[in-house]
Amino acid sequence: MPTTVEIPPEQVEALDRIAAREHTSRDALVQSLIAEFVAKHGVKPDIDRFFGVWADRTIDGLDHQDRLRSEW
Repeated sequence: MPTTVEIPPEQVEALDRIAAREHTSRDALVQSLIAEFVAKHGVKPDIDRFFGVWADRTIDGLDHQDRLRSEW
């Protein structure tokens, strides 16, 4: 999808130098950089968001689980 983005001239020059060194186009370089950024900062699966959430608790997680289940 074509998108217009304002990039400062010094960054355009830097992108052009990198693109020439990598034997690719500026467009391909920018697309690659965006793909890397989205992969790194995009939506994470729930397991990644919640892993370690219990780490700061002072109660043992299994004791808490047993207590909750005993209410059933």
